[in-house]
Amino acid sequence: METTIRNISSITPDPERSERNLKFLFEVDPFLIDKASEDLTKIALLFSYSQFLADYCIRNPEILYEELNNISKPLKKEEILSSINPEPLKEKKEILRFLRNIRNRFYLRLTLRNITGITDTEESMYY
Repeated sequence: METTIRNISSITPDPERSERNLKFLFEVDPFLIDKASEDLTKIALLFSYSQFLADYCIRNPEILYEELNNISKPLKKEEILSSINPEPLKEKKEILRFLRNIRNRFYLRLTLRNITGITDTEESMYY
């Protein structure tokens, strides 16, 4: 696995950062390497471009996997609005955490779509 991670990371703009983050991810969720084996290049590119999103994915590997599965779906206003929880949140801290998670999740999909060429920068900026 070490060689695979090194080889995939070597084609990214920042191979050291990509390799380091991939190792952290697979320490947190060793089974993800099997679930996302065909997406390793996308993950390596993401981790090379954005430390912020790499940290988010390492803390939330299940969200990374979900967004990799949703990568072909363009973001729509309706999807963003429907992701808002109808259950009222009482604490300001809970509300802010919830909103940050929604924002980060959609940043993740937008970035994945952009770096893989599914969408261009101009279209990404529209959302």
